[in-house]
Amino acid sequence: MPFAIAAVIFVVLRYSVLHSLRELAPGAPGLDSVLLTIPSMLIFYIRQIFLPFEFGLIYSLRYVNSTNVGLMNFLLPLTLIAVFAYVARCLYKRETVYKIGLIWLLLPLTMVLDPRIFVPELLVQDRYVYLPVSARRCCLLAASSN
Repeated sequence: MPFAIAAVIFVVLRYSVLHSLRELAPGAPGLDSVLLTIPSMLIFYIRQIFLPFEFGLIYSLRYVNSTNVGLMNFLLPLTLIAVFAYVARCLYKRETVYKIGLIWLLLPLTMVLDPRIFVPELLVQDRYVYLPVSARRCCLLAASSN
């Protein structure tokens, strides 16, 4: 509860200073591109959390729009997210440690799922998965001790 209160205070103070909750990048895409890009972004972050073998300053992930939508940049990521959601739901029902771990795994990622706030070259960054990776490790340690 103290963290939730601190988060609310932070958002209120940030809004009172900046007079907005976010600032869109120059040339930000429309809502259709945002919805088409989110599955690829989620798969990138999930892959970086569980298989962190690729590190870099700039990644090749770009906006998905109606002209370049396809199997590899939309349909396959959407299918993999559905599988991940099913597995997460099954784990969420099992034990409290999994519930806490899944919340800490997914909550930080919700903050970066609006690609309009990033310039196209920096659409995804591995620094956004540091907290979820820590949560995954803590969850695995807690589950192995039971």
